[in-house]
Amino acid sequence: MTGEAPDCILLRLMNTFSSRFRMHPRENPELWVFVTGGITADEVASIRQVITESSSSCRLVIGATKLTSPEETLKSLFVKSPLLTC
Repeated sequence: MTGEAPDCILLRLMNTFSSRFRMHPRENPELWVFVTGGITADEVASIRQVITESSSSCRLVIGATKLTSPEETLKSLFVKSPLLTC
């Protein structure tokens, strides 16, 4: 016996076992991007370009609460909310 407590031996064995089968995030075949509040087509294109340039062979899945146009984005920035009026 090595003199280690049984809990330490068990913990070390569990870490060894789980690290063998754990995938590194860069090895994942899918990348999910979800944007809350909406995304424009240009932003989707930018995300795709970054992934393509990184020479990643992962499958890209992009989601959003809303697909917005640039006009809608500008309107949402400059429209006053009734909740914010003092």
